[in-house]
Amino acid sequence: MPSKVPSDDLAELEQKAHESRSKELIGKTVISLLGTPSRYLNTRVQEVWPNHYRVNVYVSHPVGHVIVAHSFFVTTDSEANILQSSPPIKRHY
Repeated sequence: MPSKVPSDDLAELEQKAHESRSKELIGKTVISLLGTPSRYLNTRVQEVWPNHYRVNVYVSHPVGHVIVAHSFFVTTDSEANILQSSPPIKRHY
């Protein structure tokens, strides 16, 4: 017989899944607007406070280092749509 997950634990799991999906969407949106840099490695999205995120775009450097090529502070709505960015996200690539 399967064990039941307590409702508090289930709510926490659902919240974490929503946060993960939101961060993934924000990262993809930033790269879509910016373009994909050459030597692109990944995008890291960190929630600073609710609906406010720091987004760093990492690339490899020719001598083997990893650098932050772009960094944005973004504000989103509850559906992870970017409402505002500092600096503004402009197409570079």
